[in-house]
Amino acid sequence: MRSFYVAICLFLFASCSEIICEEKETKNKDVSFFKIEASVKENLKSVSFVSEDTGYVCGNNGVILKTTDGGKTWNSLQSNTTNNLHRIKFTSSKIGYVVGNNRTLLKTTNAGQTWVSLMPIIPGEHFRSIQFFDDNNGIVAGFNSSVYFTTNGGGTWTQKIFPTNFNNRVIYSMYFTDMNNGYMGCSWGDFVYYNGTTFTQINLGLSTASSSAIWDIQPVEDRLMLLHNQYSTNTRNIFSSNDWYNSFSILNSSTTDTLIPYSMDFISKMNGWMVGGRTNKSYGSVYSTTDGGYQWIRDTTINSYYLFDITHINDKIIMVGDSGNIIMNK
Repeated sequence: MRSFYVAICLFLFASCSEIICEEKETKNKDVSFFKIEASVKENLKSVSFVSEDTGYVCGNNGVILKTTDGGKTWNSLQSNTTNNLHRIKFTSSKIGYVVGNNRTLLKTTNAGQTWVSLMPIIPGEHFRSIQFFDDNNGIVAGFNSSVYFTTNGGGTWTQKIFPTNFNNRVIYSMYFTDMNNGYMGCSWGDFVYYNGTTFTQINLGLSTASSSAIWDIQPVEDRLMLLHNQYSTNTRNIFSSNDWYNSFSILNSSTTDTLIPYSMDFISKMNGWMVGGRTNKSYGSVYSTTDGGYQWIRDTTINSYYLFDITHINDKIIMVGDSGNIIMNK
């Protein structure tokens, strides 16, 4: 197992440091998008596809939607909760999990027809992150620096908590290679590594202000991509790991663009998408890269949306956001 003592390289590539915030607008030559008319108006926070045809979305007020025709139409599922739901993950065609506010942790074993609450098992608060390796082994995390592990499909959970010197964090994102090795992106600009026994802070040189957070962690072949934002100063950083996660460097940085990025997704090593929101909705909230994350270009075809998550399956790209918005490529 590689060492968790991480040497951080903070060399900023001058040639690409402000590419995102340039007034450079374009329509992606290879991709065009259209809006799906969903039956709900709540904010949609997360999307998960299990096949080319079948996908799920969750959002505020207990909303869970399902499509069986590749996203053309979406039907509401009964979640039996009105809590805001933040992440949804299916591990197979039948089994899926959802996490949200007020200790909400739901599970389905019949492709969303019914959902069972696992809430009484976990004495936590709001959940923001979820990762499952198969139907039984998974991790959820959220407020109060708490991480919960299950090896029996949510039947029982083991709680692990950050050390007291950084134990008041919200875990917004995480990526584990297995149940004993993983990274977590948190509030206050914290990036944390877990080695199966201890949690260790990794110093990325980020602000420790409450508005500073690592919103997304994405594996891209042999590296990790981190998406950081400090909305109080319009600061955004995109990091990439080097040497199989043993060091991280900034690929791109901006201090003038007002986009608050929430999610990114790479369809290949070089081609990726980033989505978010901004106060001025007329200004595009979708960016694409074709050089592995060094340069990002704003897509002018997708305006007036506040987008929270993006994913892809094969050539299909799906984004979800405010007011029931679901955006897909043609």
